[in-house]
Amino acid sequence: MERSLLKELTDKRLGAYLKEQKTTPRYWPVLFPLDYSDELDWKALTAEGGGTIVADVVSYDSSAPEKGRKTIGKATGEIAKVTVKRTMRERERLQYKRLKKETQTDEVKKKILDLIYNDVDFVVDAVNGRTESLSLQIASTGRVTLNKKNNQGIITETDIDMGVPAENKLTVSKLLTNADFDFFAEVRAVQKKSKKTGKVRFMWIDEETFDAIMDTTKVRESFGLDYYKNKQAYEGYIDVEAINAYMRRKRMPEIVLVEDSNLIFEDDDHVRTELPAWERGYITFTIDKKFGRTQHGPIAEEDEETVKKIAIQSKKGHVLVTKWSTLDPLHEKTKGEAHFWPVIDSPGSVYMLNTNHTTKFIPTE
Repeated sequence: MERSLLKELTDKRLGAYLKEQKTTPRYWPVLFPLDYSDELDWKALTAEGGGTIVADVVSYDSSAPEKGRKTIGKATGEIAKVTVKRTMRERERLQYKRLKKETQTDEVKKKILDLIYNDVDFVVDAVNGRTESLSLQIASTGRVTLNKKNNQGIITETDIDMGVPAENKLTVSKLLTNADFDFFAEVRAVQKKSKKTGKVRFMWIDEETFDAIMDTTKVRESFGLDYYKNKQAYEGYIDVEAINAYMRRKRMPEIVLVEDSNLIFEDDDHVRTELPAWERGYITFTIDKKFGRTQHGPIAEEDEETVKKIAIQSKKGHVLVTKWSTLDPLHEKTKGEAHFWPVIDSPGSVYMLNTNHTTKFIPTE
């Protein structure tokens, strides 16, 4: 194994490239910003819900009455190792050598740079994509399930629960497909439940569910759309800005739309399928737009002197990029790796509503 076959690459140049690299916009840096820990376990702590304990009014020369400390609930787990690798094979290597011999026009230089850095972009985006997938699974359902349909490595036999209390995982009184489904009544019910743990101010909804809700009779009627008897329907389209203006007037939480993340899973046979991130039909209510942290930890091969002798390394956020080459066959390897897990900071103040079911938050398949 040798350092990179691509002579333009050094640790310093890779670092400079990663510093300026434009990555795909994601939700997770806002919902779960990075937080470094030198431990290998993640921890979510949540204080017992309730209002503010007030101090007592006492006479002079009296001692201060002592109050009890809030009970702390804890959800813990192991930080995950997330990794991906790509290979520049002999064919691409020959293309690189051919381009190096050509007149170095801007077009040729761009092709060379693409060959050098495409795999770097790929592995960084892939690890960030898994960060996004885990974050949105947690944000929408409070849990993660890794199975053969969405992961090629570890398969979990049970869900990884992130500590949102069972009483905060709600179902609707009537299905979204029911003509009597009342979105505003469901929201007010969640608001009422959240008063003791901190009144919710935001609700996160996927686009498909949002469109379905905006098309319900109760919403269109309450919003004030005109009803046309000949068409037996309310005419008009309600966008998120318009409905949020209405929600503010009614002192209800602001809607945050979660767009499709365009994530793809590739299995052992290199068959690719769309990977859902935010679970459709689930609405999450929060006090603010930050759910918690992406707790990330040390990587074994980072800053190892023996590794530095045989590979080029640099880091983008929590993603360590490593490049090296092999002799037989003559390949250039690029690996992205991160050790992390998204953690909800105060799961007791988060509320989740499943509009697909009236009795079970997570229906048994």
